[in-house]
Amino acid sequence: MVGVVKEKNKLKKIKVIFMKGAIPIPYIIALIFGVILIALLGYWISYQSSKTIGTGQTTQCDTRQHLYCSQWKLTRFSVQPLVPLGNCERPDQERCKTILGCECRDIPQGQSPPCSSGYENIGGGLAGCRSNQVLCCPV
Repeated sequence: MVGVVKEKNKLKKIKVIFMKGAIPIPYIIALIFGVILIALLGYWISYQSSKTIGTGQTTQCDTRQHLYCSQWKLTRFSVQPLVPLGNCERPDQERCKTILGCECRDIPQGQSPPCSSGYENIGGGLAGCRSNQVLCCPV
C-alpha cells in the first residue's frame, strides 16, 4: 500500500513539473497568427514600394519619349534622333503625334494651311495624316 501511494505522488509531481513549463494552446495559436500577420504586412509593404518604383520608371520613359518626339518633330519626322531611350520603347510617328498633342487637319481649297495660333505646320502625309492633310503640332 505504501508503494502505491508513493507511485501516485510521483505521478502527481511529474504532472505538476510538466505542466508548470508548458505554454497554453491559446498562446501558441495567437503567436502563429501574429507571425502570419507580420509576414502579410511585410509582403504588402514590399508590394506597394515596388508599385512606386514602377511608376517612377513609367514617368522616366514618358519623359524620354517626349524628348525623342520633340527632337524628331524638328526634322519634320524625316531623321530619327539619337536621343537615348534606355529600356523604353521607341515611339513611332503615330505615338509621337499623341505624345506631342499634334493633330491632322484638312487643307481647305485655295487657303493657307489650317493650323491655328499656337500650332505649327509640320507637313503633309505625316503621322497617319492623309495626303490632303497637314500635321499641326503645338509650338
